[in-house]
Amino acid sequence: MLRLIEHEQPQLFDAYAANGKIPHYSKTHFYGELCRRKGIEIQLVSAHNEADEIAATALIQWEKSGGEEYGYLCYGFNLDYTNTETLQIFATALTELAKRRGAAYLRMELNIPRIEHEKDGRIKPGGFNNEFVTAQMEACGYHHLGYTYGYSGNRMSRFTYCLNLDQPLETIRKQIKHYAAYQKKNIQRAVSVKLSDARDLSILVEAERELAHKLHFLPKKEKDFRQLMECFPDQARLYVVSANVDQALSHLKILREQLICQQGKLINAQRLAENQKQIVALDQEIAELMRDYQGLGEIKLGAKLIIQQGEHVYNVNMYTKKILPNFRAAFALHSAVIEDCWKRGAKTYDFEGVSGALNPEDPYYGIHDFKKSFGGEFIEFLGEFDYIQDPQAYQRILKRQRRRRKLRRGLARVLYR
Repeated sequence: MLRLIEHEQPQLFDAYAANGKIPHYSKTHFYGELCRRKGIEIQLVSAHNEADEIAATALIQWEKSGGEEYGYLCYGFNLDYTNTETLQIFATALTELAKRRGAAYLRMELNIPRIEHEKDGRIKPGGFNNEFVTAQMEACGYHHLGYTYGYSGNRMSRFTYCLNLDQPLETIRKQIKHYAAYQKKNIQRAVSVKLSDARDLSILVEAERELAHKLHFLPKKEKDFRQLMECFPDQARLYVVSANVDQALSHLKILREQLICQQGKLINAQRLAENQKQIVALDQEIAELMRDYQGLGEIKLGAKLIIQQGEHVYNVNMYTKKILPNFRAAFALHSAVIEDCWKRGAKTYDFEGVSGALNPEDPYYGIHDFKKSFGGEFIEFLGEFDYIQDPQAYQRILKRQRRRRKLRRGLARVLYR
């Protein structure tokens, strides 16, 4: 029999929430502290078994819209979802809490894997299938919002790639597409990654704003990232990628001379043509660097903010600037951070969201394909579930939320053209 604790102690709560069967940083009290700073009431709920061990946790955000309250669980609860009894008891207990508060509804976006996929996204024949959880949630009174597109207005994406770090580092490197070639290009161009701190958050903000102008969205402010780092002490880390342009120019000029020296030794016409093609490309790159960046020394190309909780790493935010194609800033950040986290004992590296679209024509396919190139597992989650207590208030709140998203999109198009 399970015993519900409506206000669990943070330390006990996190010991389970960060390490259970379906963990996520947003399920820990650290994330709750971040919500509190934004004026959101949070509640740490747990269920203890007969041995007085925690068997389930849920961080509920009690939010308001137009004076009407609703509850939200980012990526849902944490429990062993294969235990039908625990799941049904806990899911039902959460609805009782919502009823007592008079909340219009309770929403959770469960990060329980739906069905097993191949790494390229195709459904794996004979793989696991957890859609029985959907049926159990519906039996507890929840409404499933469907197996939707990854970016359907949800707060959290329904798809992600997760890299297994519990293997030799050399094996991980071999799984990364073009690892050797991209590393070589970055070394030639003096691209490097270093661990930094909150003083360099302006680099992340500046790179995000550059992308905001391209994709027309409202970027976060520096204080938002700073608060996150403060609320996850010793867990949030900022990495910065930079390039020394003057060193890059020197390296590329030497490389050009080496290619010219090789021409006299090349007999094969095809290899000679390839050599000449490389020289022409280098000439163009050197000319562009000299025109736009010569004398600037080290320039910042972007930054990456992660959270590591024990063995699990979450890629929270990453933004890079575009200079020239051969400066692989995004690749440098991911590969360097993967290696650093591996050395720190991490076992999983979550890329934190993709569209889930396998069609190259999809507008977000590029970022999907890039994250796939690191060799992680493609994961599809069950998605959103709503327990609707007051249907009329529920519709009013959803209408306000849609109107707010529309206003934000309109404002973004004006401010970030």
